[in-house]
Amino acid sequence: ADAGRRLAEPPLRRAVAHAAGGGSDANASLLAAELSLLASAVRFLEFPAIAEAEAANHPAMAVVSHAWPTLSTFAGDPWRGVPKVQNALCDVYTRAVLCAKRSAKPLLPHVLAALKDAFTASPSANARCLDVLAVIVEVFSVGGSSGAFAAARDPGGVVTSAAPASETLDDGVARVADPSVAEALSSALLTASQTAHSTLSASPLSDNADLARATFELARAFALHAPAILLTSPALPPLAEMAAAALSTLERDAVRAAVAFLSVIIAPGDKASASATWSRGKGAVDAFASTRGEAVVAAVVAAGADTCPRHLLRPTAQLLHAMRGAYGAIVDQWIASVVLSNPAGGFPNAPGVEPLDGATLRTFCELASSNRLPPQRWTALVVDFWLVCRKEATADALLAHQM
Repeated sequence: ADAGRRLAEPPLRRAVAHAAGGGSDANASLLAAELSLLASAVRFLEFPAIAEAEAANHPAMAVVSHAWPTLSTFAGDPWRGVPKVQNALCDVYTRAVLCAKRSAKPLLPHVLAALKDAFTASPSANARCLDVLAVIVEVFSVGGSSGAFAAARDPGGVVTSAAPASETLDDGVARVADPSVAEALSSALLTASQTAHSTLSASPLSDNADLARATFELARAFALHAPAILLTSPALPPLAEMAAAALSTLERDAVRAAVAFLSVIIAPGDKASASATWSRGKGAVDAFASTRGEAVVAAVVAAGADTCPRHLLRPTAQLLHAMRGAYGAIVDQWIASVVLSNPAGGFPNAPGVEPLDGATLRTFCELASSNRLPPQRWTALVVDFWLVCRKEATADALLAHQM
């Protein structure tokens, strides 16, 4: 711990000197560079053998606790609105939590408060705050499937173990077991969703694409690692609404994150669906589907035929299949309504794109509404249909699915 503090002292001292020089862009860059150095130092202070009971002695905790008075000044004005400085601070928070894991609990109230202040002050510039929150949710989650949930990606792109070994829970679904941490994370989720919704509703999503991406990735993190919090939170409906609206945009990272989030809440998996957590909370998802399901299906089908990034066609088709599996024949009717009953005349209805002939559209709807295709082939059918719509394949591509 003492060695870690000595390691952190030089970049902290230089950071203070740069900050004292004023809020110029040059000083902001130098300050961010020193904070990135501190984050890099913290990254290598992971010692799995240190018990949770010895949290105060964890090297990463010792370094961040020692640095906190200085870090807290950089989290406030005038640096709160400087993205490069806040991003560097987020790197420090992320790497400290990933190293200390649940030993970071004493630091959590301070980090969550700093994230909240920075994000609410400038949500578009400080979207990275939501990435830190997503890591915290994963780290403090226990239980669930270790294969799906046991790794987190640090800011440098390195996959790092995010939490201790899974603990078996009554219903086998991941959750935040510590009540005080769960309450704090629930409050943070609600604040994040309200702030993001206000910002994303005020301007085109393309103006805040990274904020949309971070918002949906945070929502997915809660769905995977703390579903009990998400499913009972007032944040769920607006999060689902924002994700549905993002499907028809051209922002690939936002679309990817929106598809991933909606896929998890609609089809959390057989084991999760059978759990008490999802059985009690699925009503909120079903309520969203009953009021907005048709609009989601329409957005998915239209996006696949036109705006959806090509590499996301398969996961987007899998989302459509998940909705079909969850809500049955009504989804087939919604698909047919979009494809066959477009009041604007034909499908796809996109500028500069010639609609398909009626026979091809009817063939697709007949195949899509049949129950003889297994999931992978049904998904392939939808992708092939979208390629036909995009003129990247001919109508003959549907013939293979008739056999």
